[in-house]
Amino acid sequence: MNRRAYLAACGTLSIGGCLKAVTGGSDAPQPGTVTCAEDLSSSSSNGLGDGSWPTELHDMQNTGQTDAAGPSGCVETRWTWTQDRRLFGTPVIDEGSAYVPHSVIDDVSFVVLDVSTGEEQWQYNDFPLTPRQTPTLVDDTLYLVSSSAIDAVDIQTRTSRWHITFHDEQNQYDVEGLQTPRVANGFVYLAADVGEVFALDEGTGERQWTYDIKGLHPSQAIEEDNQSQAKARRRGKPFAPIAVTEQRVYVSSWDLSLHALDAATGERQWQFSPGTDHLDMMHAPSVVDGTVYTETEDAILYVLDAETGELLWMYDEYGESSDGVSPVVDADSVYIIAGTSTENLFLIALNREDGTVQWERAVGPPFQYPVADADTIYIDEGRNLNAIDKVTGNLKWTLRLDRALAAPATIGDAVFFAADTGGNVYGIW
Repeated sequence: MNRRAYLAACGTLSIGGCLKAVTGGSDAPQPGTVTCAEDLSSSSSNGLGDGSWPTELHDMQNTGQTDAAGPSGCVETRWTWTQDRRLFGTPVIDEGSAYVPHSVIDDVSFVVLDVSTGEEQWQYNDFPLTPRQTPTLVDDTLYLVSSSAIDAVDIQTRTSRWHITFHDEQNQYDVEGLQTPRVANGFVYLAADVGEVFALDEGTGERQWTYDIKGLHPSQAIEEDNQSQAKARRRGKPFAPIAVTEQRVYVSSWDLSLHALDAATGERQWQFSPGTDHLDMMHAPSVVDGTVYTETEDAILYVLDAETGELLWMYDEYGESSDGVSPVVDADSVYIIAGTSTENLFLIALNREDGTVQWERAVGPPFQYPVADADTIYIDEGRNLNAIDKVTGNLKWTLRLDRALAAPATIGDAVFFAADTGGNVYGIW
């Protein structure tokens, strides 16, 4: 029995047990069908709760999870909103509203939906730009980026507080490839594909400092690289969303390093690199309680002291593929994807203190970062959204889709996500 048949039928004896379709009509689940474990099928979610999901990977430290409890029973699709255009990024959720990045075809940068109904509340078109990343919402200001511009939007007045298009200091080229903003310490932090990290004044957008990653020297050229990869390494192109605490900014780069910068000045405090014989970049760092968790593309998890960069422990049981995702970290565990290939991947729960394996289960290759609430990890596998119990590793339910997903966001008992290739946004609980 192959894996898709398993999801439609029963599953391995060791993990999950049999599943039961909530809606049906045919043997093969149709797009939009929720399939729940037998012990959940007789109960339903407690309903839409309060909470917020302010940015990609939930917070400025990239933990990928919220401490709020998630759905306790079976779920169903409550609403679907469609714009028939590609979506770039995850919906941001706060105070009953979902802020959805929009294409700029109609001079609209984002739309705002009612999270309980999916009905459109308003659109923003003061400074229209084409969003390329998930926005960040802090203190009634939504920070939205395109390839080379950022707009700070007051969501109460629905107007722009400030809007900046970037150039380098000598105005020799446009600064392109801005990543998801991070907001802390009175600054807005941005990383750009040209190999620079910026700190902007949160109130005015004025640049406070710039850090040049510099990248690998030409003498450190890697033989296996193509032209594009070699250029990214020389620039020090950031590889994943940065993480920010009160003390530091953490940025992973194509120069095969993780850089820790002083959050107030941009001065580099330390740099960690496994060495140029290790050709796989580190994904978005997660920072929890003075510890940095970062996993490479070839599935090696490095756990570092956040202040010094000292290696505390590492996990490299598989050491071949992590399929492009970052760790999820809660109070007790760190959850990673690791395997011997993209066809042989596992979701693995490790003890946060020493890396002891708590459980693992086979998964399909994800398109996006996994995220979690207090009870459940949500991961897309082959265009399915799967909910997996954090304690046991058992499969709780599956939502069948026919398109690739943007990373989910979860508040209370509800999960929200977008199918980025089709423009649909879903609310399920």
